[in-house]
Amino acid sequence: MSMGEHTKPVVFRPVRKDDADSVWLLLNAGRDDTVGMTSLPASFEATVARCAESAAVVTQLATGEFELPTETSATILMAAFDPDSGQALGTAGMTFKNEVQNLALQVTTSMDGLGLTMRSSSEIWTRTELNAIYLGPYGRGRRLGTVLSRGRLLFLHLIRSQVPTTVAAHLRGRFDAQGQALFWDRFCGQFCTWATSTEAEMALERSPELVSELADRVLPLQAEDLQTLGLVNRQSLTAFRMLTHEGLLSNGMYDPVDGGPTVSGELSDTRTSRDRVHGRVVLDPLDPQSQRSGLKLSPTFDALVSVPAVANFGVVRAQAQINDRGGIHLATATADALGITSDSLVTVLPLGEVK
Repeated sequence: MSMGEHTKPVVFRPVRKDDADSVWLLLNAGRDDTVGMTSLPASFEATVARCAESAAVVTQLATGEFELPTETSATILMAAFDPDSGQALGTAGMTFKNEVQNLALQVTTSMDGLGLTMRSSSEIWTRTELNAIYLGPYGRGRRLGTVLSRGRLLFLHLIRSQVPTTVAAHLRGRFDAQGQALFWDRFCGQFCTWATSTEAEMALERSPELVSELADRVLPLQAEDLQTLGLVNRQSLTAFRMLTHEGLLSNGMYDPVDGGPTVSGELSDTRTSRDRVHGRVVLDPLDPQSQRSGLKLSPTFDALVSVPAVANFGVVRAQAQINDRGGIHLATATADALGITSDSLVTVLPLGEVK
């Protein structure tokens, strides 16, 4: 099969206002799988608001007018869409924080030096936080995890002059069959007023100032705590591995509610930053003139291909080739999915070695 015979790929992009119906259909159907993912809207009304807010932020970023006041945050929601049905298959996103309180738990040596303690504290963070990834049933098995995880880093590079370039991600810890964090009873449940971890997550999302309820608490670390602290939720393991593959590292901080770990790093140090290349599109089959000119082509390789423009950003996973003049050879179906033509500028992120 030649490159030109491939079907149109799934497109991952920032949501628009009119995507709310499709996004809510995905999230509502996956309520049992998204427990603890507080970055995702929990109702249709919240989804409508989130899509509108996200679209407004993207517009400001596209025009270079985005400014984030101190002690505030702004979120972009992104989604992968089926090219034929328009159905949302999965979501991801990011939140920009400018001097916002971040609550974390750390394990330290006890004051008597004879044991370990779990200590919660609140710090002021200026970060870009990578939010939870969710893939619905129709998106699984289609190699979309990498698109959602690394595709947003390609978008982040386009706006890096306007947003924090220290990147962090809070991974979910373990949950029981009822959707409650196993770590909750070991730490927060012993001294706060919320009955369950779900209530705590919702309360903190509505009123971030309530972190004071959980900050500056110290409890001894027991052997039983190690069964729940720092372990990554099974559904988040793939995302965790992708983030560590990017170069983000565990920073010794854990979520006081569910005990999940935090990873962080600088955008410029990520594999995506190092490996991405830019070039002009050459549509496959090759232009006969190019063939006569004796261009040398790399072998076909698996890649993320994106439009390097904020206003019409999109990224797909597709096959590509690079010629010795820096041209990027793509299938027509790939270009159609991204809304680009021959000679358009694209960014390509090889997902393996290009020989």
